[in-house]
Amino acid sequence: MGAGAAAAAAYALYGPGGIATSTTQVVSSSTTNAGLQQRLADPSVPQEYKDFLTWLQSVSGKYRGTKLNINLQSEPDYRALQSLDIDFYNASGINSQYDLEPYVINLEKTRLAVQTGSPAIDIIDFDSLDIPTFKDNLIPPQTLADTYPEFTYPGFTLSDFLPLPTNLIATYPPVLPDASTPSGEIFCFPYNTPVMLRYYRTDIYNSLGLSPPQNDTWDDYYNDVVKIGTSTNVYGCDSQASTTTPIFHEFTNHLYSFGGRFYDVNGDSITPTINDPANVLALENFVRFYPYTLPNALTNDWDGCVSDLAHGLAANAITFEDYSVLIDDPLRSIEVGNMGYSVNPSGPSGSYSTYVGDGLGISKFTKNTEAAWLWLQWATAQGTQMMLVADNQTRYVPSRSSALNSPFVQGIIATPTYYPVQLTEQILASGKVAYVPTFKGSDGASAAIALAIYNTFVGQASAQQALDQAQSTVQASTYTF
Repeated sequence: MGAGAAAAAAYALYGPGGIATSTTQVVSSSTTNAGLQQRLADPSVPQEYKDFLTWLQSVSGKYRGTKLNINLQSEPDYRALQSLDIDFYNASGINSQYDLEPYVINLEKTRLAVQTGSPAIDIIDFDSLDIPTFKDNLIPPQTLADTYPEFTYPGFTLSDFLPLPTNLIATYPPVLPDASTPSGEIFCFPYNTPVMLRYYRTDIYNSLGLSPPQNDTWDDYYNDVVKIGTSTNVYGCDSQASTTTPIFHEFTNHLYSFGGRFYDVNGDSITPTINDPANVLALENFVRFYPYTLPNALTNDWDGCVSDLAHGLAANAITFEDYSVLIDDPLRSIEVGNMGYSVNPSGPSGSYSTYVGDGLGISKFTKNTEAAWLWLQWATAQGTQMMLVADNQTRYVPSRSSALNSPFVQGIIATPTYYPVQLTEQILASGKVAYVPTFKGSDGASAAIALAIYNTFVGQASAQQALDQAQSTVQASTYTF
């Protein structure tokens, strides 16, 4: 599929501007049927998606009119899913009520729901750091498939999901690439597979005669940042440096590139190694960029970081791939066509990219299990993932191998505007992925580590002092899966 065909498909799917009719709008049954038939007749829609919608219509009749409450993060991948949900409604008649909120608000709402056993939220999404909160409060997909075979898509299998997101997001205890852990259970579906990339302003690099990033080291990156910061009115770099989750994720790129790890995992034994010498060196490397970093980075998450780049305030950043779509949106960016992407700079152990995908699951407190199971299968189906890639308002990276490797998807991501997706695919295939294992108490431990990173970044403590303090705090507890 060429660029023109991809654009035509996106227009056919979403119309001008990429925004579909609100999924919560109530329409008549005849309109619903007409909408479904129109989608099934559309030659730009992959057959895999049509097959799923046809099956969904055949099994969902008794749940027509059911309302589902779906709590998701307000991020490009989920906004694309909401836009596509009109197809789920047309095929099933199930009314999906979406609540899309920024990460922190979404987390607090879903955490409160499961802690109080509330049925108010049927569908939950979460980041990897939050697995300890939700792993015991979701109904495992295999349990749903075994309990409701009549509502399970033919050929259902968990093996189609890519190993990395399945092992690190959907399985607990996780299956770690470089350590042995106890046998785990798949307790949710992995929704997406974004990694962190280096963003850089091609126009500024050209104007200063700087070489585009290619197999750069951290020293190369630092020299670029200093040159830009001292030669232009643009900051050399930006960060997602607000405390806890954002700065934790960004630092993990540095950590792995220096051969560092926060924990030594051996079977069921987890030993904190937070102040390891390699970790100290990685943190010292990270904080040297602070003087050339946009000041409001200290309140940024990934969304704010890319927004800064889109408004021309900084020339470099390392943040999540899926937000690159903001740069290409003329309604939200003044830098359309001025951004390049590369793998992250290398440390002594090479170049690594932090992976933090999302998990999607059904709350065990739901009162709408069957309808929620139909929605969860639709939201993660091969055909749906192919459609999400075709949405020009996202840079979605599938979590299913059948979707990622399909000619439909490969044709789209071969086009220039989808280069961040192509680059992410290459990084995932290389295995050079940074991650942090989750276990009982890991969310609290991660918060202590994030505070140490932040305090060092802003100059309140040395790397050694801050990591020594975090080590002391974290090792006061015993950790296990």
